[in-house]
Amino acid sequence: MNGLVRWYCWRRYSRLASLLRVIIVQIKTSVKAVEDYPNVFKSDDFGLIDDPDGVLSLLHLSPYQRSSVVVSLLDSPSLLTRFRFRIVDVQPDKGPKLKRWMEENKVEVQNSKGIVIDASTIYSKEHGSIFFDVPETFRSIISPGKMVTFSAVYKHEDKSFEVSNISLLPNEIPCVERRMLSLPHEKQRLFRVSVKKIRRKELDCLVESEEFGLIDVDSYTYLTNKDIQRTVWVMRSLPDLQQTSRPSRTPFVVVWCGDREPPEKDSQAQNDAEVADRPQSVLEALSAINPENAMDAAMERMGISKTQPHKVECTEEACAPKCPHMEMIMLMIETVPQFLELLEKSDVALYTKVVNKMFM
Repeated sequence: MNGLVRWYCWRRYSRLASLLRVIIVQIKTSVKAVEDYPNVFKSDDFGLIDDPDGVLSLLHLSPYQRSSVVVSLLDSPSLLTRFRFRIVDVQPDKGPKLKRWMEENKVEVQNSKGIVIDASTIYSKEHGSIFFDVPETFRSIISPGKMVTFSAVYKHEDKSFEVSNISLLPNEIPCVERRMLSLPHEKQRLFRVSVKKIRRKELDCLVESEEFGLIDVDSYTYLTNKDIQRTVWVMRSLPDLQQTSRPSRTPFVVVWCGDREPPEKDSQAQNDAEVADRPQSVLEALSAINPENAMDAAMERMGISKTQPHKVECTEEACAPKCPHMEMIMLMIETVPQFLELLEKSDVALYTKVVNKMFM
């Protein structure tokens, strides 16, 4: 075995060993909040850090908002995301100081802009992972999707913020209720917003909206490919059955693309009769119609045009570089489950071009 091969094997397996240590043992690191985004943190050693449980949710309201904080991390379930690690606890360097500051001071927010996300909750992108409870006295004047300005006070005994004043704004965000999780007898509120990719390099794996701030794209990774505005539907990221914390790296996540209202995700709790009456997933719904219509439906789902022209340099055997038609197909491969199988059934010639392109 030559030196280069030995080095490669050592490097590969030492990384695997480090990964296993991280999975098994909590690790500590120093983090700072990313400027303008109070729910995202950064470590010099581990890059972007997620705070799904809001361990540092009050940091940006404290005198320590620009300070480094030592935290405990756990490796996240997904090894592919740039937000690989998640905060689980604050270490003694700042923990007691933050706790003492909270006990000795009135913690409040004043005149923040937010959006009503359900009958009793307001979210504000200015405050990251904090969700504000609306008391009964204000609930009759609000509705999901309504934009508001509000003030709120932190309740130490409940460890939550309660809205103390609220004013309605004229604009309202379209929203619908859909069953998107496996939780029985429970629907989630989905909001239609415009998003764009973030130009800041360290955050370019996310998109941003005026109403919700940073948003996780989930499987819709093509949303971060180009700096253009797109219409999407987002929902609050919540733990599903057998999950202990939100799966997404931001409080809200993309669940559908395009203006059209999304369908409901099938619930595992539905009985066999309901299952027999309708397709079990979006893919099965597409498969229930002929392949050509299924492709059209997939394109509509992605919010892209039905057809794209070829370049004049394209031939029957291969497409020219940056061919709009081929780029559209490659986008669909990334986002539509089993798209190649569907394409093979509907257009063998185009399927051959796509496969050739992938190996060129």
